[in-house]
Amino acid sequence: MRPKGAGVVVMTKAKIKKVISGAVAVAAAAAIIGGSIGAVNARKPIFVAERPAAVKTNDQPFVTEVTGKSKNFRIPAMITLESGRIVASADARYDTTLDGGGLDTVVAYSDDSGATWTSYTANHLGDNGNKFSKKSSAFIDSELIANGNNVWMMTTFYPGGRNLASWTGIKAAVAEPAFNEDGSLKISDNHGKSYDYKADINHFENGYSQITDGNGKDSGYKIDEYYYLYDANNNLLGNIFYIKSKMKFSVVPTTYLYMTKSENGGESFGAPKLINLKKADEAFYGVGPGRGICTSNGTLIFSAYICDVKSGTQQASFIYSTDGGSTWQRSRDIESNDTFEYSSESQIVELSNGDLRCFFRNNSNRICYADAKLTGTEYIWSDPVVTETEISSACMLSAIQCTKGGKDYILISCPTGTSKKKGKTVHERSCGKIFSFEVDGAGNMTLTKTTDINDSAFMYSCMTCLNNGRIALLYESAEGEITYTVYAPGELI
Repeated sequence: MRPKGAGVVVMTKAKIKKVISGAVAVAAAAAIIGGSIGAVNARKPIFVAERPAAVKTNDQPFVTEVTGKSKNFRIPAMITLESGRIVASADARYDTTLDGGGLDTVVAYSDDSGATWTSYTANHLGDNGNKFSKKSSAFIDSELIANGNNVWMMTTFYPGGRNLASWTGIKAAVAEPAFNEDGSLKISDNHGKSYDYKADINHFENGYSQITDGNGKDSGYKIDEYYYLYDANNNLLGNIFYIKSKMKFSVVPTTYLYMTKSENGGESFGAPKLINLKKADEAFYGVGPGRGICTSNGTLIFSAYICDVKSGTQQASFIYSTDGGSTWQRSRDIESNDTFEYSSESQIVELSNGDLRCFFRNNSNRICYADAKLTGTEYIWSDPVVTETEISSACMLSAIQCTKGGKDYILISCPTGTSKKKGKTVHERSCGKIFSFEVDGAGNMTLTKTTDINDSAFMYSCMTCLNNGRIALLYESAEGEITYTVYAPGELI
């Protein structure tokens, strides 16, 4: 539905909350942003689609009914809460399986070990029209952390019309700083020619932050905690992350870390927080994806990595918080060596001595890892280790730690497929396996068992230990399809 006239459609605070809230029970009404933002910016209208209503599903968390339109779901993440509830997330990819074009984040939770699920759209700005759109904002690659029954979710986020790279016909994110030195968000009123305006996104007074110029003068506009833009008369104008040609104000068209927190076991998520850790010369700094961890001392850790498509540079790292998510720091990057050219998407486990072991995607076609030890106030990486275990490096892997019979184990799920093309071995996203490694007190790993998952497509995956001792696996079993399955401990270890 589009407006008949050219005037602004004014929405009350209560109405917009229905559009932007992450609450499961909300079946939001469509919001319409008029083609003329007051007398300021007369442009074509933006259609803001309705947030899909929550649905109940059986056996599988992510099916078409979750969004009503998306037939494609990718990049699974999954954790287990103290209560035993399973919380999972994934990308809803409308009319595409590619990394862009208006992706949303869907979340599902189950209290019966995955027999039934409640699934809903958590991250949704609606400017995609709930379909593929080269001009919309996009949430991609979610990662989850559980501590008690609290859930933190981090996603990589692009403003309207931006992507990792331009192979989808979408403009690539730029290598520019998105924040000022004081931590405020850079804002432009001339479509990115300059960023002379800013908003303090660390302090929202009564739910709003004023947009000011470089001298601190109030512009008369404000944003709320979801980055929706309002004029002096409290008229809703849109979102500053919409494509910049449609808005009075816009942000730097680069990559953002978009974090939300749930305090009700994943049933809904609160207002987002943008984490300012991307360096000025990086176009992309994104999350894991998959599962993050809460360490034995309460430190929250999300895996992360940089990716420079032009140079081919990729380096894994992680971000961490020692104060429950209020502030975040970034570790050093893992350096490449003679065996592999890059480190990329990764998963992290905590060893019994408190060190962090990071398993990362690389080009060696072997399971590789590096350990991070907290030295003073900084984590220092060990030299990376290239194991003898052959896998397909064409994909990320999932790693979890578990205990059986008083012994520590690390389980890794990943593809291992190969084929012959023109006489050369090609590694593919197929033939899923779970490798079980026994870990001794010194951190040495010994492969004790290998379990075949399938002999067909196997792409991104995520595992979690259930409270009943079983192990759940969520994996991409076909293009755009995610499958949930459960194993008894004895089947894998």
